[in-house]
Amino acid sequence: MTIFLYDPAARQWSMNFASSAVGKFAQPMVGSFVSGTGTLSGTDTIDGRAIPVRAVWSNVTPTTHQYQELYSADGGRTWEVAFTATKTLVRGGE
Repeated sequence: MTIFLYDPAARQWSMNFASSAVGKFAQPMVGSFVSGTGTLSGTDTIDGRAIPVRAVWSNVTPTTHQYQELYSADGGRTWEVAFTATKTLVRGGE
């Protein structure tokens, strides 16, 4: 399950993951939208190692957006795209 929260004082979004397998929330990814692109950053554990992760929303319109998840194996110097999606709102009955 993913929950998005907005902190108006900090002007930042947080993306919070929960899994029934673990039974708790993971450390959130935090960031903001600038010039129509949202970038949230955090850390994840892969093969027992903490690595930087990033989620990016771009080309946002009222009905579509592009989304990418990226990981860095070298502390943030370079990034590898792990997942890309173009998401489209589908209204009921259309």
